[in-house]
Amino acid sequence: MNCYYCGSPLPQGGRFCQECGKEQPAMQAPSAVNDQYGQGSQGGYQGNYDYSGAGNGQQSYGGQQSYGDQQAYGDQQYGGQQSYGGQQAYGGQQYGALPAAQGAVFDIGQVPPPRGITPLKSNRGLLMYILLCAVTCGIYGLFFIYKLAEDINTACAGDGSPAIGGLGEYIGYSLLTCGVYSSCWTFNLNNRMKANGRRYGVSIEDDGTSILLWSTVGAMLCGLGPLIAMHKMCKNANAICEAYNRYNNLV
Repeated sequence: MNCYYCGSPLPQGGRFCQECGKEQPAMQAPSAVNDQYGQGSQGGYQGNYDYSGAGNGQQSYGGQQSYGDQQAYGDQQYGGQQSYGGQQAYGGQQYGALPAAQGAVFDIGQVPPPRGITPLKSNRGLLMYILLCAVTCGIYGLFFIYKLAEDINTACAGDGSPAIGGLGEYIGYSLLTCGVYSSCWTFNLNNRMKANGRRYGVSIEDDGTSILLWSTVGAMLCGLGPLIAMHKMCKNANAICEAYNRYNNLV
């Protein structure tokens, strides 16, 4: 032990310095030292050292260990920054989705079918068409066109294609074009049904070109071509309308 004032060595247990003659300060009790430095942080050093100057120095070093805890806390804060890095990764995912959405090509197979509450007609047939046209002197043929266009426009809504012309448009433009519009109407109608088959998971075999070939070239087969074309068109329309009804739980 050294003198508190001049630093000269002190005799064992001596209270007065032999060089400067000053009385040394009273030694603090261990409990006071513990209260000063904290029981929790210095618990590891209690009872191991006397509470002389060297002992206090060790306890000060224990305070540095407490500072080490703050460093650990700093690591936790840094871990928080890693969480922030996770948000950056999430932002990257969001940003990565934007170019894909902007540059995506329109795929009708990814467009959900439309919703509805009214079931569509799904039992069209060639034989019934012939019989009703014969009974009504051809008037049913006009009703058939009107209803077919209405049902297909309903079942194919939202596909990005223009609506199929109704009965008035069909009659008017067919007269103005000497029947050419009726062929275009049939072509567009069947192409739209074939394209929308992917939305409903239905396989439509014939498109507009196939139907027109049966109606024109097939007419040379004893006049059966137009009948075959009508049969195929009814079949395609029934498939689309039935899929629409199932999708909306209308069956």
